[in-house]
Amino acid sequence: EIGTTFSMAYLVFYVAQGPLGFSGPIAVVVFGLTMSALGTLYVSPHIHERMESFWEVITFLCNSLAFVFAGVLCSLLLVQGAAALDVFDVLMIPVLYVVLHII
Repeated sequence: EIGTTFSMAYLVFYVAQGPLGFSGPIAVVVFGLTMSALGTLYVSPHIHERMESFWEVITFLCNSLAFVFAGVLCSLLLVQGAAALDVFDVLMIPVLYVVLHII
C-alpha cells in the first residue's frame, strides 16, 4: 500500500504535467490532500502508521535537498563575480551540511 501511494504520486505528476498540461506539483498536492481526507478509509489500520512515517521521511529528505540546492545556488551567485568555485569547495558543501546538523 505504501508503494502504491508512492507510485500514484509519480503517476499523478506525470499525467498532469504531460498529457493534461496542468501543473504537476499542484496535482500532487491535490492528490495528497485527497489521500489525507479519504485515503484512511482504504488503507489497512496497521499500515497507516507506517505510511505516515514513510511520507514524513520523504518530506524531510525533499526539504533538506531543496535547502541544500538553495544554499549551493546562493553561494554560486555570491562567488560568481569573484573567483569560480573550486572542486574542493563543491565537495565541502555536503560535509558542512552534515557537520551543521551534528552541531
